Amino acid sequence: MARTFPPVAATLLAPNGHQRLTPAMEAALKTIPLNHFPRAIKANPKYSIARFNLAVAYQRQGRHEMAIPELERVVALEPGHAATYRKLASSYERVGRLDDARIATEKLRRLEEAIHGPTPVNPAEGE
Repeated sequence: MARTFPPVAATLLAPNGHQRLTPAMEAALKTIPLNHFPRAIKANPKYSIARFNLAVAYQRQGRHEMAIPELERVVALEPGHAATYRKLASSYERVGRLDDARIATEKLRRLEEAIHGPTPVNPAEGE
C-alpha cells in the first residue's frame, strides 16, 4: 500500500519555481509534521519540492546547518529554481558562510535577470 502525504506538502512550491512562499504557505509548513518530508524524499530522492520544503521547515526552526545540505541538493536537481538560491543565501549568511552567501546571491541575481531582464539603475543613485 502506498503511503500518502499531506496534499499541502506537495503544493507549497509554485509550479514555475519562482514564487516566494506566501504567509499561508509558511504557516502550512509549521503544521506538517517534519517527518513527512524525509519519508517523501526516501521514496523519491529526486523529489526536489520535498527537499525544498524540508529545508524551509529547518530554517523556520533556526536549524540552518540542516537546511543547507537540502538546499544544495535542490540546486543540483533544479538549478533554475530562484527561491532556492534566496533561501540558500539566507542560511549561508546565518551560519557565517558569507562568501557562499554572496555567490548564491549573485546566482540568484543572474537567474532573475535571465527571467525578468536587467534591473534598471536609478539615475539618482548613479551607476
